[in-house]
Amino acid sequence: MKIYKRILMYLKPYLPKLLIALLFNLIFAITNVLFMPLIRDITKEIASKNLHYFNNQISNALMLYLVRLFAIYCQTYLMSFVGNRIMIDMRLEIYMHLHKLSMDFFSKWRLGEIVSRVFNDIGSVQGAVLMNFTTIIPQTLTLIGVTGYLLYLNWKLTLLALVGIPIFIVIVMSFAKKLRELSGQLSQKSADILHIFQETMAGIRIVQSFTMESHEIKRFLKENEKNLKLNMKGVRISALQEPISSLLQFIAIASLVWYGGYEVSRGNLSGPNLVSFFTGIDLLIDPVLALSRIYTSTQQSLASAERVFAILDT
Repeated sequence: MKIYKRILMYLKPYLPKLLIALLFNLIFAITNVLFMPLIRDITKEIASKNLHYFNNQISNALMLYLVRLFAIYCQTYLMSFVGNRIMIDMRLEIYMHLHKLSMDFFSKWRLGEIVSRVFNDIGSVQGAVLMNFTTIIPQTLTLIGVTGYLLYLNWKLTLLALVGIPIFIVIVMSFAKKLRELSGQLSQKSADILHIFQETMAGIRIVQSFTMESHEIKRFLKENEKNLKLNMKGVRISALQEPISSLLQFIAIASLVWYGGYEVSRGNLSGPNLVSFFTGIDLLIDPVLALSRIYTSTQQSLASAERVFAILDT
């Protein structure tokens, strides 16, 4: 929580742009929700073979989609500007802070590690800020709006759709925790590789004078191999998460198709409303998947933020 507060402090100077971006986020979410009744109406016009009203509904769908695209563009542009400004502010603050530190600090800290934190880790924090506002907020608003409309259409079918979400969240959180721990190790290993490279290049004359090229190459290769093992461990965790998530999605969709057909056969739900419902489910799946990916990425970014603030706190 403390790390979140410190990151939010960097957002304060750009509050007006954030508020405008939030407005476009809200517009994006509203357009997503409006697609469900629109699809229902289009289905009704197809069934009634009313060409005039069908053409009108298609025009409405096009206009709605254009508004959605415009909202995406505006909020992405605004948040990209804010994210880049935050990155510059953090780098400048660390750069100024480094000028105030004693020589004892520089004797204990390796240059490669400092460079890695100033550039790689701050870049990761910037990415987390961008994702939080360009994806988390609009997707969360979409999730709330779509869920509300689905409950209005058929609360039983909606509850069935929502049953798997807590299970999905628990699985995602367990994978995210492992990836966050691994992220810190990867950042450290990248700093080690950068330090070896910088140290060797700076003293290349000495290395060549004592014919130590083979030794330095082996040392560099050894660190890269360690980095590869850590990277592949992360790939294994991410690769395992994908099929488990896909299996849960398949089971949920198959259950909804069966129960939706059952409700239609009993007259509790009309055909157009069922089509509208599955449009909503499609809109619901995207926010859940996006939020799960962002949660995982944010956990990794928090590890980078901790490394950045460690220098600022020195």
